[in-house]
Amino acid sequence: MSKTRSSQPQFPHPRATVLGYDAGIPIVPVTVQRYDRVTQLRISACPYCGRSHYHGGGRPGEDPRNYQGHRTAHCVDLKLSMRGYILRIVETEPRQNSRAGRSTPSRRRVVHVTK
Repeated sequence: MSKTRSSQPQFPHPRATVLGYDAGIPIVPVTVQRYDRVTQLRISACPYCGRSHYHGGGRPGEDPRNYQGHRTAHCVDLKLSMRGYILRIVETEPRQNSRAGRSTPSRRRVVHVTK
C-alpha cells in the first residue's frame, strides 16, 4: 500500500497557534511591536500558511488594541486564506528603533586625487 498525499493543505497549519474560532474564523495571537513611526501587530505563524505576517497597529500614541479584530490574511495562496482571521493581542514588545538591524550606507566623503 502506498501513501497518497492529500492536495488539501492542513488547517490549521502545524506551527500556528489558534486561540479559538468565531463563526468558523480562527482567532490568532499577535505581538505588538512598536517602532518610531508605526506600531505593527505580528502573527508568528499564520493558521493558513505557517508564515509570519504583519498588520498595522496604529501610530505612536494610539492604542493598538483598537486595531484588533478581523483582518485579511497576507498569504500567497489566497484560496485557503480568503476568510482571514481575528487578531488578539497577547504580548507587547519594548519599543524598537525602526533602523535597527538595517545596514546604512557609509557617509564618508570620497576624495579623488589626480596627479
